Amino acid sequence: MNPRLEAALAIAKEAGQLTLEYFNKPGLQVEMKQDSSPVTLADTGSEALIRTRIGEQFPGDGMVGEEFGEQLGTSDYVWTIDPIDGTKSFIHGVPLYGVLIAVEDVAGPLIGVVHLPALGETVYAIRDGGAFWERADGDVVPAKVRTTTELTRMSLILTSGFEWATPTMREAFIRGDTMVRTWGDAYAWLLLATGRADAMIDHGIMEYDIAPLRVIIPEAGGAMTVWTPEGRDDLAAVVSTKGLHDTMLSRFKA
Repeated sequence: MNPRLEAALAIAKEAGQLTLEYFNKPGLQVEMKQDSSPVTLADTGSEALIRTRIGEQFPGDGMVGEEFGEQLGTSDYVWTIDPIDGTKSFIHGVPLYGVLIAVEDVAGPLIGVVHLPALGETVYAIRDGGAFWERADGDVVPAKVRTTTELTRMSLILTSGFEWATPTMREAFIRGDTMVRTWGDAYAWLLLATGRADAMIDHGIMEYDIAPLRVIIPEAGGAMTVWTPEGRDDLAAVVSTKGLHDTMLSRFKA
């Protein structure tokens, strides 16, 4: 196994174990950041641990994380860290949050890991090496996106409600030709990559929210489009089966 992939998997699981020490426990302190998003000791502790482990094993690599920003490196590798993707779920005791780690090199996205500590599932990939799903029972199997091509057979996941949607998007939802659920955050990515959902639309996201997917989704046989909506400085993404992707973009990209 690639040494950075092996390290990313081990580090994500160790950080995930740290988050479980805080998860669904009484007295969890929640603070609000300048962007009005919540943060806990689990978030900062997880990222601090991840950075420490990367520095111990790959001291020349750069890092970018949600909580502690950018640390420049001297090698050709940069790690992107989301210590808890789904902090709002985490603080409410919802087990759909995840630890996200990605690595890129001079050729682009190289490694992606999405680990869900409370569910015991992990999906990971390395460029040109395939995508894999480590299930809760410990078995590791190939991660494969579905081959769905028809909207009437599609299951669509949203991070939240429809307040962000354009009129065209709302019309598409109201038609009722898709099954829509709001299993957001890291869990949605894992469902899509392992063939348990067909498409996801996410909005108001940053690169650390999606960096692992830039490797995992194509290696699992899916398609992903990321863009900056007009008038915003954050990102939006449509991720789906290849057969649905063009239709999804025509309906939902704005």
